[in-house]
Amino acid sequence: MFRGLRHTAWLFAILGALAALGAAAVTITSVLGRAFFTRPVQGDVEIMQFAIALAISLAIPWCQLRGANIIVDFFTQRLRQRRIQWLDSVGALLIANCPFPSTCNTICVLGIPGGAGCGVGSGS
Repeated sequence: MFRGLRHTAWLFAILGALAALGAAAVTITSVLGRAFFTRPVQGDVEIMQFAIALAISLAIPWCQLRGANIIVDFFTQRLRQRRIQWLDSVGALLIANCPFPSTCNTICVLGIPGGAGCGVGSGS
């Protein structure tokens, strides 16, 4: 199972890198379009925001598996190793639960029947 999880995280990281490259391409296209044709890419700021948020979100699992995420150890440098491991476990659980509120909101917005208690499509 760990091998499959590792492969999936790696694939997500590659997709995140492609999203970042796409964001760079949109920026270059918009700047060149504005400079030479007075016609920038419509909605380029929103596209950039979405692409970078997507790139970051897709890279988080790989960073977590590799232990390459940013850890502020200033507050934990004097704690025992067991306490640090406990804090790391709590942090991993918090990160693992991050997608759920967003998923529930998406279900509500799309109006999927029985969606996450938002009242849409549940007969109320």
